[in-house]
Amino acid sequence: MRLRLNNSVISAEQQTLGRLKYLLLDRENLQMGGLVVQSKRWLLSTRETFVPAHLCFINPDGEIANPLYLEVSNRQFETLEPYWDYQSETSDEDVSPTWLHCNPEAFFVYHPSQTYLDTKRIRNCATELVQLGSSTQLLLTDGGRGKIREFYLGIERHNLSPRLLSLTASFGNGHNAIIPASWLNKIEDDKILLDMGRAELAERLTWPTRLASVLEKVK
Repeated sequence: MRLRLNNSVISAEQQTLGRLKYLLLDRENLQMGGLVVQSKRWLLSTRETFVPAHLCFINPDGEIANPLYLEVSNRQFETLEPYWDYQSETSDEDVSPTWLHCNPEAFFVYHPSQTYLDTKRIRNCATELVQLGSSTQLLLTDGGRGKIREFYLGIERHNLSPRLLSLTASFGNGHNAIIPASWLNKIEDDKILLDMGRAELAERLTWPTRLASVLEKVK
């Protein structure tokens, strides 16, 4: 079945929670470790919520999971961890005002500049999970590159961790290709490496009729 990025995510109460921003995969066995749902908040703010795999429901009989249903209520969704946490180290410097005597007739207060706080961004998920989203690039050895559009997952009933079988990548000008997971040489956050160039990829691909194109024309 196909899982498409930016699809709507629905709660157990049939209400829209947001859209699918990232699929989180275990870099070793390519099993789904969870999802990241981006929700709109007050005015222009957004929130990215980490949803563990066991709370996701993907219909094994459907071709495309659109929308994607979660096994959580609206209230439960609000209690889930944000995808990112921010931690900063406090400074030992004294930032209290200092009185300076400038001339016999006047005094003024000097405020030291605010010290820089080292802010760290930490993900609320296992370190072995990598995030794959619409900004993920598929990189070839000769400089060719594409962007991820869809994921094909192997679904078994009552299996809480479906496995990535293949993905669809767009190489520009409307040229798309289905890439088997076994061809993925290395997976990092927002980057997937293939150990082949455009010509070899074109030779090895079996193109679906609806996506047929000539990869060598892509620059």
